[in-house]
Amino acid sequence: MNRFWLFVGAALLCVCAPASAQPPDDPRAQYPRALQNSFVAINVGAIDQPFSQAQLAPGFQAAAIEVPRIDVRVMLLGHEFNRFISAQASYMRPLNYVKYTSVTPDDVSAHHVRVNFGAVTLKVRTPLRATWSAYAESGLGFTSRTGFALGDTAVVADAHYASAIVGGGGEYRVTPSWDLTAGVTLLPGKTDVNQPRTIFSSGGFRYTVRPLPPERVQANREGGVIFPHQVVQLEYSSGTGYAVNDFVSKKVPVFWAGHAKVDFTKNVYTKVLPAMQAQASDSLERLLFGAARTTFAQSDAERVM
Repeated sequence: MNRFWLFVGAALLCVCAPASAQPPDDPRAQYPRALQNSFVAINVGAIDQPFSQAQLAPGFQAAAIEVPRIDVRVMLLGHEFNRFISAQASYMRPLNYVKYTSVTPDDVSAHHVRVNFGAVTLKVRTPLRATWSAYAESGLGFTSRTGFALGDTAVVADAHYASAIVGGGGEYRVTPSWDLTAGVTLLPGKTDVNQPRTIFSSGGFRYTVRPLPPERVQANREGGVIFPHQVVQLEYSSGTGYAVNDFVSKKVPVFWAGHAKVDFTKNVYTKVLPAMQAQASDSLERLLFGAARTTFAQSDAERVM
């Protein structure tokens, strides 16, 4: 059994074994066209959403209401069409959710109202100086509220709706790929579901994938060590628990708790890897299996697809 897991460990190294030299016209030496000038961003700041007794159903009154002020907005995917116009999809949520405590005389529990936001927006940028610019954004926003109930009675009802979203702010370009950002975003409320408006004031950073310069592309092509086109990976973990997962999904909820597995990887971009990776893979194989070489990777020379 132990030999089996040693084999699995060796296989994980073998799948990354280098293939033959990269052809001069291999497009993987440059970022894919769809990835060029695309970006991700993270903003952290203060959220203003005036939850109060008014959000409770008639007949309920909370002894205490806690409305946290820290919020995070993540640009999951964005793309610059040119230096003035870009589009982006974002997700936003407070670090902690609104909490109502003791909504009836015999209720001593705390109840959370979970509100998350999504948006697809178009952003227009106006350069002010060489490194400074102002922007405005607008588009379609999505508000998703999960309330709570006592027994069969909804105290704060669930609500899900779409609305306009607007915002604006400024940016400072640190490098061609890195920008510092600050701005304000407004999502209107909706009266018929008793959802208050939301204002998010934040600062953060954005990273944009820029095309590699020609000399860098040529260096990548001449490196002699590349990723194979197809890779099969095996993974096993046990015995260490989920302390880190629980911390970043419950204590500091920046991720969702869940499970993920990747079985197949399609390589679309490669940069030269240190030769030490190949040496480490060969050394481990000799140690475990002698001179035999086991690999699940398909080299460029072997590839027929």
